[in-house]
Amino acid sequence: KLAIGEVTKIYSDTVPAGMIISIDNVKSGDDAKAGDKINYTVSLGEEPESVPKVVDKFTASEVSAKLDGVDIDRSQKVVFKYVLEYEDVDGRPASLQIAAAEYANYGEMLDKAPYNIEEEISTAKKGDAKLTLTVTYFMNVPEETTPAETEPEETPAETPAETPADESVDTPNDEPAEASEEGGLMTASATTGTITITHNVKIQ
Repeated sequence: KLAIGEVTKIYSDTVPAGMIISIDNVKSGDDAKAGDKINYTVSLGEEPESVPKVVDKFTASEVSAKLDGVDIDRSQKVVFKYVLEYEDVDGRPASLQIAAAEYANYGEMLDKAPYNIEEEISTAKKGDAKLTLTVTYFMNVPEETTPAETEPEETPAETPAETPADESVDTPNDEPAEASEEGGLMTASATTGTITITHNVKIQ
C-alpha cells in the first residue's frame, strides 16, 4: 500500500476542486513498493476574484512638516480626512472618502490619526489612483483692542436774551440722544486653514 506524501494545493480553471491534477514524484511505468510515498497536486477549483484594494502609508512627521511654519492653534480641534480619486469598473472618474476623524487638539491628531491606509474598493478598477489627506485646523488669531469712545466735551449753554413780557419765545422740545459706549477687547471670529498631502497610489 502506498502512503500519502507531500500534497500541494493550487487553483485551477479546468480541474474541479478536490480532484488530483498530477502525481509529482512517480512517472507512468515506475515501480512502486508498498509504503512508498506519493506526492501529488490537488485542485482548489477556480481562483476567486480578488476585491481591488488600496494600501498606502502616511507618517506623523510628514504631516507635522507640512504644518511647520503655520500659526496653528494647537489647543483647538483638528479634522483629518482621506479622499481617494480613482476610475470605477466602467472607466469613469470617481472619488470616495475612505477615512475621517476629528481630534481634540493637534497633539492627539499626531498620536492617533490613521496613517496606515488599507481599504477595499469594490467599485474600483485596478490601476493608478490618487489618495489625498486633508487636515483642517484652527489658526491663532490675535486679539484686537478698540479704544473706548470718548465723550464729547460739554459746551456752555447760551444764555437767552431777555424778551419783553408780552412776547413769546419758541423753545425746542428735542431731548438729547443717549450716547452709547463700547470699549474693551474685541476678539476676531475663529479662522480655519487646511493643508493637503497627495500620494500617487496603486489599486491592486
